[in-house]
Amino acid sequence: MKTTLKNIVVFLVTLVAKGILARHNPRVVAITGNVGKTSTKDAVYTALKGIGSVRRSEKSFNSELGVPLSIIGANNAWSNPLAWLGVLGQGIAQIVARKGTYPSTLVLEVGADRPGDISAIAKWLKPHVVVITRLPEIPVHIEFFPTLESLLAEKISLARGARPDATLVLNADDPRIMEAKESLPFRSVTFGTTGERTTLVASNMQILSPDEHGRGGLTFKLDFEGKSFPVNLPHIYAESFVTVALAALGVAYALGVNMLTAIESLSEYESAPGRIRLIPGDKGTVIIDDTYNSSPTACEAGLRMLKDLPFGKRKIAIIADMLELGKHTIDAHLAIGTLVKKTATIVIAVGVRARDIAKGAREAGMKKVFEAHDATEASMMMKEMRKAGDVIFVKGSQGMRMERTVKALMAEPERASELLVRQDAEWVKR
Repeated sequence: MKTTLKNIVVFLVTLVAKGILARHNPRVVAITGNVGKTSTKDAVYTALKGIGSVRRSEKSFNSELGVPLSIIGANNAWSNPLAWLGVLGQGIAQIVARKGTYPSTLVLEVGADRPGDISAIAKWLKPHVVVITRLPEIPVHIEFFPTLESLLAEKISLARGARPDATLVLNADDPRIMEAKESLPFRSVTFGTTGERTTLVASNMQILSPDEHGRGGLTFKLDFEGKSFPVNLPHIYAESFVTVALAALGVAYALGVNMLTAIESLSEYESAPGRIRLIPGDKGTVIIDDTYNSSPTACEAGLRMLKDLPFGKRKIAIIADMLELGKHTIDAHLAIGTLVKKTATIVIAVGVRARDIAKGAREAGMKKVFEAHDATEASMMMKEMRKAGDVIFVKGSQGMRMERTVKALMAEPERASELLVRQDAEWVKR
């Protein structure tokens, strides 16, 4: 019954979303990939601030339901029928509204849990710009796809469904994306850290420690059309965000935004809750909150960031299960455990699957390896061992709810609704 009702809701909100697009014809920027979709969506939104009214997907609204809700500009009504009627009414009001009252640009995240998810959306979304972030070896959500190739094809289907005059913004450092590019008949803008034919190239990446005003962050040099530009992201401390910034600047270029203007706008970018965000911890610690979700590639990037940070007396990793990896589950967790030995002083492995993280760390020779059943137990263990100056990296798949660990360790837990992911009532009571 619930599935039938959901299908009806999806059909109705999609119908309304199509009506809004037909009425107002906004430029649609659609973002997919297996790493960094939400961060890229937020960075694109920030870089485009100077080109008129821009709307982005809220939170991670990237599904068959989330995409039309983002177009309507409404929240998920969950199981409230009256609230869903309100959502439909809100959308219909925008269909009949006069032109010029709707955002001129939409920045939408598009994801896939199962085969057909993206291709179904692409058939009616028809984006003007498609961004593909990265397609790693062991992506998140692969459990429900028969092969890696089938998941990659699903991601690429967003580009295949673009309008004929669309522009693709592609990660040139990803060989799978560049291979797919050859079969896609669109103008393309590429970004990366290498390649003579890459449109936007980053080099000289550096992480600066916070100064007395709390400003430091990520800096790099951007080479573009024979010129070099300095880029500074003062709120970002992960080198992996260089790719995010390049994708955003690539979209700005594709839409005709002056590069200096886009770089200046992008300097205001802050990562979304749960995505490598630095949060003051209790007892003089610093927490790296990366609790929105997890995959082998994202977890590896977070651990390397932890190691490379130019501050912190001890580097501590609290890492929970990575879900939906199917046959890759054991090997992926063992590999993360091996990497932890090189990047952290202490590790707390959280969950049943994470036992293999602990095993991998011990086999690599790590001494301070601990195991916890869940997020609550992990926070209790951490409270017993933390010291002033510690940097604590917290990571896990959505189902592990590791934001609860961060809340228990942060200096201002009363700000959880502002700083942490999954703090609305529906999530908190689960």
